Amino acid sequence: MKANSPFDLHPAMRAFYRLTKALLTRRQPVYVIYEVTDRCNLRCRMCSVWRRAKRQDELGLDQIETLAGRLYDMGVVVVSLSGGEPFMRDDLPEIAQIFKRKGLITRLMTNAVDVSERKIRAIVDAGIDSVSISLNTLFPEEEAYICRSDNSLWGKVVSNMVLFSNIMRRRGSLLVMSTCVSSINVDQLPLLEEFASFMGFRANFMPTELAPKRKPGLRFSDCAPELELSVANRTTFINSMNILLQRRRRGTILNSARFLREMRRFVLQNGSHCGICDAGTLYFTVDPAGRFSICHEFKPEDSLLSPGFISRFDSPRFQDHWRELRRACPGCMHPCWMEVSNTFRHIGPFAQTASHFVGNYRKRKPITVKEALEFASSLRQRLGRGPRVPAG
Repeated sequence: MKANSPFDLHPAMRAFYRLTKALLTRRQPVYVIYEVTDRCNLRCRMCSVWRRAKRQDELGLDQIETLAGRLYDMGVVVVSLSGGEPFMRDDLPEIAQIFKRKGLITRLMTNAVDVSERKIRAIVDAGIDSVSISLNTLFPEEEAYICRSDNSLWGKVVSNMVLFSNIMRRRGSLLVMSTCVSSINVDQLPLLEEFASFMGFRANFMPTELAPKRKPGLRFSDCAPELELSVANRTTFINSMNILLQRRRRGTILNSARFLREMRRFVLQNGSHCGICDAGTLYFTVDPAGRFSICHEFKPEDSLLSPGFISRFDSPRFQDHWRELRRACPGCMHPCWMEVSNTFRHIGPFAQTASHFVGNYRKRKPITVKEALEFASSLRQRLGRGPRVPAG
C-alpha cells in the first residue's frame, strides 16, 4: 500500500504547498466561485443574479462530486459556495462535505437571512473553513432599503452572525462580514469595522459596482444609481478609507492594504480599473449548471463536466481567448478576484492569505444577541445621525 505523504495528512500544509506552486507558475487556478444556485430570498438593488434563477439548472450531488474532482485535478485550493443564496438549497451541507472530502478549502458566502440554527450547525459540522456574511449598515431601515426587505432583516442577520460566532470556533476557521460601500453607508465604514470585530468577524469592504442601465442579460450587477457615491460623498469616503488603512494593522480587516488603496483610487477615478486581472487563469466562476466563465460578469462558455475540459482549459487557444476577454473588459474591483491577483503578485498579500489557512481563530468569550444589539446601538449614537433612506 502506498504511504501517505505529509500533505495527505495535513490539509493546511497541502493547501499551502498548492498555493506556493501557483505562486511560482501563475498559471494554476487556485480560487473558484461555485454558484450553487441563482435562487435568492432577497432582491438587493445592486444585484441582478436573482432575476435569472432557474432551479432546473442546478447540479445534483453526483454531478457536484465530479465537479469537485475536476477542480482538485486542476490545482484549485479554495472554493467559495455562492449564489444567489446557497441556503436556498436544502442539501448545502452535503455539497460542502463533497468539496471538503476532495481536500479543498471551502468557504460559504451567505446573506444569513431566515436560516435556522439547525441549518447553521449542519453547515459548520460539514467542515466549512470560512463564512462570509453580508451586512451593509448599522441601521435596520437602511439594510431593508438596500435589500428590498423589511426592518426585521437586519436583526435576523445579526442573530445568525452571533450563532456562527459562537458555534464556529475551531482552529483555522475564519468569519467575515462583507460590506458593499455605497452612498448610504460611506460614513459608517470605521464603525462597521468595530462592529465586525466585536462579533468575532473580520471586516471586508468592496465598492458597490453598478450597471449603467438595466437591460436584459445582466450577469451580476444591476442598475441602482441611488447607491452611487456622489461628489458630495468623496471627502467622507477618503476619510473613512484612511481610517481603515490605519486600522488594517490590527488584523481585524480581511482586505489587504493594497486592495484598500486600489479601491480608494478606483472610486475616486469613477471606476477606472487600476489592478491586474487574472480571470480565467488564477480564478474563475462556475454557474449552477456547472458551466465555466472567467468571471461572473461573463456568460458561461463551456461545461466543467464535459469530457476533455481540463485539456481545453490548458490549451493556448483558450488562454488567448480569455486574454482577449480581459482586454475588452472595463475592469472591476471585486475583492474575490483582485485579492487573488494581489496575493500571487505581491509578497505582503501572499503572506496574509497563507496566515488565514494556518492561523488560529481568535479566542474570545461567546456573545449574546442582546450584547450585539446594544453595541450596535452605541455605534449609532457615536455616528450621530439617524437612518438615511433615499426616496422611492
